[in-house]
Amino acid sequence: MHPDLNLERWAKERPQFPALLAPGREPLSHSELWALLGRTAEELRNSGLHPGEVVALVTGPGAEFLPAFLSIAGEYGCAPLDPSLTASEYRFYLSALGTRRLVIEDGVAPPAILAAGQLGIRVQRIRPALDRGAGAFTLERCRHHAATPPGRQTEAALLLYTSATTGDPKLVPLTPGNLYASVESETRFPPLYETDRLLSLAPLFHLHGLLSVLTQLFCGGSVARAPGLEAHGLPAWLEDFHPTWLTGGPPLLRTILALAQRNPDLFKRVRLRFIRSGGAPADPELFSSLEAAVGAPALDGYGMTEAGYITRSTPGARKKGSVGRTMGAEISIQDESGGSLPPESVGEIALRGAGVMGGYLDNPEANRLAFRNGWFRTGDLGYLDAEGFLYITGRLKGMINRGGEKILPAEVDEAVLRHPAVAEAAAFAIPHRTLGEDVAAAVVLREGASASEWELRRFAALSLAAFKVPRRIVFVDHIPRASTGKPKRTALAAQYRDLSSSRAEHAAPRSATEERLLEIWRRILGVAEIGREDDFFALGGDSLSAAVMLTEVQSVLKTGGGALDRVDFFDRPTIAFLAGLIAEGELHLEAQPAGDQPASRILPFQQRGSRIPLFCFAAREVDAYHQRHLARSLGDQQPFYAVCPPNSVRGKRLLKVEELASLSIAAIQRVQPRGPYILGGHCFGGVLAFEAALQLIAAGETVLQLVLFDVPAPGYPKVGRKWKRYLVEAGRILAGLARRERPVAPREILRHFQRLGRILIQRLPGRARRSLLLLDTRATLEEREWIELASVMLYEYRPKGFPAPILHFIASDDTVSTRILDDPRSGWREFARGGLELFTVRGRHNTLLMAEHAPALAAEVGRVLASGDRAGAAAASL
Repeated sequence: MHPDLNLERWAKERPQFPALLAPGREPLSHSELWALLGRTAEELRNSGLHPGEVVALVTGPGAEFLPAFLSIAGEYGCAPLDPSLTASEYRFYLSALGTRRLVIEDGVAPPAILAAGQLGIRVQRIRPALDRGAGAFTLERCRHHAATPPGRQTEAALLLYTSATTGDPKLVPLTPGNLYASVESETRFPPLYETDRLLSLAPLFHLHGLLSVLTQLFCGGSVARAPGLEAHGLPAWLEDFHPTWLTGGPPLLRTILALAQRNPDLFKRVRLRFIRSGGAPADPELFSSLEAAVGAPALDGYGMTEAGYITRSTPGARKKGSVGRTMGAEISIQDESGGSLPPESVGEIALRGAGVMGGYLDNPEANRLAFRNGWFRTGDLGYLDAEGFLYITGRLKGMINRGGEKILPAEVDEAVLRHPAVAEAAAFAIPHRTLGEDVAAAVVLREGASASEWELRRFAALSLAAFKVPRRIVFVDHIPRASTGKPKRTALAAQYRDLSSSRAEHAAPRSATEERLLEIWRRILGVAEIGREDDFFALGGDSLSAAVMLTEVQSVLKTGGGALDRVDFFDRPTIAFLAGLIAEGELHLEAQPAGDQPASRILPFQQRGSRIPLFCFAAREVDAYHQRHLARSLGDQQPFYAVCPPNSVRGKRLLKVEELASLSIAAIQRVQPRGPYILGGHCFGGVLAFEAALQLIAAGETVLQLVLFDVPAPGYPKVGRKWKRYLVEAGRILAGLARRERPVAPREILRHFQRLGRILIQRLPGRARRSLLLLDTRATLEEREWIELASVMLYEYRPKGFPAPILHFIASDDTVSTRILDDPRSGWREFARGGLELFTVRGRHNTLLMAEHAPALAAEVGRVLASGDRAGAAAASL
């Protein structure tokens, strides 16, 4: 597949031009990308893979996916899987693939590794090389066993699951020829050039996201890969990478629209040539508003996993409501017997062409239904006008398309039916203003049993990926069924069509806060009629617009921010509940003790459970609420308390780390008077947890484990110790320059000295800065001032030897070292008398505990906490 995508050509013609970019990473050039593909392919061959063998691939949202996919697809069949799936879902997909090899990014999707182990599938890990260009990685060596039988072999380069026509999971094999046809046509509608740059935000395990990056590389341009779609990160990525185009589904387009309306000057500095829509149908009004705000055309299109992109509108050829004209495939509108219908007649859309797959794997019945007289039947309804513009009017089958995510209703049924109170369940689609469709479920409860909508949604989330969990659940006496016994999902969808916009009684706002919230919701959602008990997401909101809304609420209502992050909001997304959070102000915080002594606060995110509680220190109180995602993902048997350290300024004195830790111990012991204890902490909170654990041990208490989350050790890196390495590196650079080579990029040298400058500023004038900073004795510190004070406290803190085990989870997406200076997060080795175990997990320093990384992090943390439970039981028996 490599020659067809021009990768070798660009490695020769544009060797130094960036191919891949990512936040916090150096660019990876076309020549470096080609070399990485060669090394990885060689490692795969040496590991015993047979040509054409199917390989499953799971990575995080970063840039590593693309070179990993290209390396595998060059000689094997690559099957990318969603990293958010559950273990049972992985078992199903891996079994159906018939693969004997899973290539997985280190620290991503522990359930996939669990499922692979249960199926006897060999696992080969990818480890991001953070000191090299974007997307660079090393592939774990996998010893070749001659007796190992090959897995399924195929001529396909890419294998993806879909359920586009019959509602049953089907495996789509796309050959190099299929992919080439799709990529080549994508370069022409509208034209792409070597000078173009794509900001890639869509998931790459879907064809829409993958084809977009392959298309840009095919043209010789560059791809900037952002680590997942984060509304707060989008402005910086646009400024840093200056893309010429974007592509995404309706949620992304609405986020860009909101950003452009708040910051109109941004898109004057970042000039986009165009924006493509994909993954799900978009509202025509959204396109016109987006174009007016951004100043670039927004282009609709139509495609599917089985055929790639089929139509595209272009700046010079588009009509309102149409998804454009063909990009090369033949399109036929057919009646029930397969006859071709004239223009303006509605019928089933059928396709044929080089980009269309040859047939599903292992599914002759699905192929019989999907192909007729050489045409592929899409299952979608639409019509062509006299000029060849295609209009989509509906779908024949009941599969749910939630913002481009295809959901099998039967899979949702099974997850809900596992609840002991449920007798019957049937999932169906309800309209959603931004996602197109959302998931609902009708439930019949067992006689005498009870369960709430919230309880069933939480239960379903234990076995379903987040996007599959039903947003609304209705309780019914019976579920309508056909004579075959299958639920009539179409009838349910019609009966509850207005479920997403249903109104609760007494919906009028009851306070001034609710009135203000109502104004904000109306503006962001574009909905006039909203009641205090209406569901934000049912009104057309999504996770991105929710983030925008919460940020605006925090700004307009001058809240502290903590209450708005409380975990339950996304389960109870109403104005009434949000107003209650704002009125509460905080989450049942421990009472302030008498006197002027500053107090630590404890947030009880999970109070019940049979395991030893985890007390996790935050750097500041405002940061503690981010721990809620980890607390939730650890499950209902793990008690979890966030420890909020007190204000570090008392009167005109800056408290020491030892004093802050002591005050925090007092708060912890109000919750748990005696050990054994397990302490943890993130960032500066990890240093406080370290000192608190030392003080508890000195007082005769048992501390079983210390769990750190991306915590630099005080005093690191040790600049003075590196003089020998400076000499060696300087000699290497001079020798390279003499040979007219550039062994180190100028940007890397600049980054190193910037890092040195930050270290010297933090350390050399420490005591002088303490005096200057404390001239301002305000109780609440601004962000910049708190960082200054924290650096002073860390400069003065001298850690001691620690007798208990230290478990350190390091964010893999942050580059915090250089070739000369050590990673300060490894500095804890100096103090770890009881042993230090390092774990690399996905995320950056500030996103490590966020929702997108919490499940994978919780799987690793849960495993080490279980060993603490065993140690605690042993200690209690002595």
